Amino acid sequence: LSFLPLGAAGGDVARSVFISQGRSEKTKAVLSVFVDRLMGVLGLVVLAGLAMLFIWHDARFAGAHVPVILMGAGGAAVLGLMMSGRLRAWVGWEFIVRRFPVGGGVLAKIDEALRAYERNPGSLAIALAVATWIHFCLVAATWLFARAMGIPGVSLANFLVLLPAVNAVRALSVMGG
Repeated sequence: LSFLPLGAAGGDVARSVFISQGRSEKTKAVLSVFVDRLMGVLGLVVLAGLAMLFIWHDARFAGAHVPVILMGAGGAAVLGLMMSGRLRAWVGWEFIVRRFPVGGGVLAKIDEALRAYERNPGSLAIALAVATWIHFCLVAATWLFARAMGIPGVSLANFLVLLPAVNAVRALSVMGG
């Protein structure tokens, strides 16, 4: 349903409503849309990070590694909370869930849904690999289009750093509101 003309946020809302209809565990269904968005953003960060390994010395990209590293660290922290019981215990996640009064236990329901990913880490690894591959294909297609139009001085490495970084920021802004 991402193709709906509602924008990315509207598409996510529409998908959430659609997949939660008729399900007893609506929180898990809605959270899966958020996790899908998160895996897409992390796929962009992985792609930009890998591309940066090849252009680290290029002065035009000085400082570009900082946002990629920060987004990667933020994504790793979220994944850590989703996947690691030890990290959850270290940050006191259970205490936060019990003490934080959000809408009749919504945070507890979200926590319960996140535990499903902790029990099945392979699904997140596959989702991340697929998201990264899809983003690579989209960037490569955009690069080929630029070359076909005769735009001078465009390298695939430039596109692999710039487009994922721009799209990750755009996707994060949708996640935040």
